[in-house]
Amino acid sequence: MAMSYPPAMMLRKTAAQYCDVSEEAFEREVIAGRLPVPVIFGERPRWHRPTLDIYLERIAGAKSDWRSRSPVYNPEMRNKEKGG
Repeated sequence: MAMSYPPAMMLRKTAAQYCDVSEEAFEREVIAGRLPVPVIFGERPRWHRPTLDIYLERIAGAKSDWRSRSPVYNPEMRNKEKGG
């Protein structure tokens, strides 16, 4: 499903697509607490896009982010390797 702009309230399938992960991976992240639990809206569980965005920003800015230890993704490490 191509989304020009994702809806504010999303079913699990749409929310998983929004995060670019499988529904199973999305569910694992919810169970782990890294993504929010759904709210009941229209008699079905749905994820609120702005709340998902908050959780995704937390994940992206996490201090335990593996990218911080990678010279490919961390410019400070690249500079150290170059002697800068």
